[in-house]
Amino acid sequence: MCGIFGTVTQERNRPDMGILRSLALINRSRGKESLGFFDSTGSVFKKADDPEDVLGTEEATKWLDRSGRKAWAVCGHTRYSTQGTVCDENSHPFKYGSVIGAHNGIVSAPAEYTVDSEYLVDLIDKSNNNYQQAFADQWGYWTFCWLDTNTNEFYITMHDNSCGIVKYNGAWYFSSDPAHLTMAVGARDMYILEEGNTVKFTENGEMVWLENFTASTGKYKKSWKTSGGNSYSSYDGGYESHGVFETSDKHIGVNDGAGQIGRFDAEYREIWEEYIATYEG
Repeated sequence: MCGIFGTVTQERNRPDMGILRSLALINRSRGKESLGFFDSTGSVFKKADDPEDVLGTEEATKWLDRSGRKAWAVCGHTRYSTQGTVCDENSHPFKYGSVIGAHNGIVSAPAEYTVDSEYLVDLIDKSNNNYQQAFADQWGYWTFCWLDTNTNEFYITMHDNSCGIVKYNGAWYFSSDPAHLTMAVGARDMYILEEGNTVKFTENGEMVWLENFTASTGKYKKSWKTSGGNSYSSYDGGYESHGVFETSDKHIGVNDGAGQIGRFDAEYREIWEEYIATYEG
């Protein structure tokens, strides 16, 4: 469900935008509907189109060139939608208050949010970066990255998902799948985020390990099943293979036969609500 990647430089070094472009192409395997970026200057670029095509545009080139010169942190996102139509407005990142963020995963959001991921950005802004308070009672899973433009700090937190971080040539690089980093920068010592791991980066590139995020209960796990036959099988790690929603009477493929991502907002909401009702019961 989507891809997240990016870089944070150390001691004002410049990021390697070639590596960032490589990570964008690799994360295309996790989402082909849009490509978006935000950086530590507060600048945002996003386009609802195949990331491979977006990267070749003059607009994207100018944005990335500028970001490479001026920003100490850059975060990218490839979209694989579960809620909200495919358009520029619904592409990541999203901005609420002083926070710009992007999300990989699924979260149950109130109806007023067109895209479920917007909810997390709004929550973290309202909580002043208190992720424990913001997310403790939320249903879902995520790798979530955000920049607070007031404090000039960049965060990554992971709940029941995946993310790797590696240091290479004076910069940190991160990606949804640690294997992406191996492909982009070679075999290096790497941090593999474990459940609840949360890190903060300052503008000089210092990485600070914060208190692990802890859900208030064992709320949502992708491997959760009941004897009634309801389950959710998530992205399984194959570069073109994604999950499906399954219930005893439904089997909704995320991709159709041509490999295009299917539209299933209504079915997704129905199954998600059925899941919650069963779990709470």
